[in-house]
Amino acid sequence: MTYKNSIPIIALALVAIPTTAMAQDPVAIEIRATSALAEWQHDTNRQLDAGLARAPSLRGGRANEAVVQVAFDVNGKGEAVNIRTLPGDFNPAAEQAALYAVRSLDTLDELPEMANGRSVLANIILANTPASRDRLADKLAKIEKKRLASSGAVASYVTIGAIPTLLAD
Repeated sequence: MTYKNSIPIIALALVAIPTTAMAQDPVAIEIRATSALAEWQHDTNRQLDAGLARAPSLRGGRANEAVVQVAFDVNGKGEAVNIRTLPGDFNPAAEQAALYAVRSLDTLDELPEMANGRSVLANIILANTPASRDRLADKLAKIEKKRLASSGAVASYVTIGAIPTLLAD
C-alpha cells in the first residue's frame, strides 16, 4: 500500500523518537504539511503571474489598475471552460489580460480530486505601485467578504491568485 503523504508521516515519526543526542542538544525542527490543493494553488498562481506578464493587452505600458475576478470550470481534459469575468471594475484591457492569463494555465489537469466539480476563481490585482496594490487588495478583500457571506454556489470556488486577508467592518 502506498501513501501519498508518506514523507511527512516518516518525518513526524522520526521527531517523535527521542535519542540521547537529541536530549543533550535540542534542535528546533519545523514540519509543515502542504496539502495537494495548496501545492496546486501555488503552482497555478506562478503560472497565472507569468501569463499576466505576457498578456498582449498590458505590453508597452503600465498596467491598467484594476481588480479582475475570472471564474471558470475545469473539464475532464484539464482545460478551462465556461470562462467568465465576475461583475466589477469595467476595464477592458485588464479583463483581456486576466482572460489571457487564465487561458494560458496548464496546471488545470492537476487540480486535486477533492476540488473536482467546483469552479475556480482567479482573483487578479493589476497595480502600478505598492500603494495602489494595497488599496486594490483592500477592495478585493471587501468583495471576497461579501461573496463569502452570500449563500449557494457563489461561495464554493477554489480560489487562486491574490487571496486577500478579509477585513473587519
